[in-house]
Amino acid sequence: MLYKRYGNPLDLLRTFTLEGLTDFIFYLFDQENEDTLFTIWLHKDQESDFATFKKKNGKKTHKQKPKSLTKEEEEKIIKASFQFITPRQKGGD
Repeated sequence: MLYKRYGNPLDLLRTFTLEGLTDFIFYLFDQENEDTLFTIWLHKDQESDFATFKKKNGKKTHKQKPKSLTKEEEEKIIKASFQFITPRQKGGD
């Protein structure tokens, strides 16, 4: 996909941070899916337009809300996390 749209994709990928790179990769997957859907729509005998076909047959994304934690769960997670950040002894041994 990158070679289809960009002359030298490695120069493009070097400009991204790690977070930006993952977002760009997800964007590329979405574009590839849309290109595939367009090809299917183009080669099928459809009476609907592409936007309707895409809405009907496209990938469904379900955004989940973050799970809220109870106070007990928060305290348990915090207590477990402290084993990694507090020194074991005064000398650090």
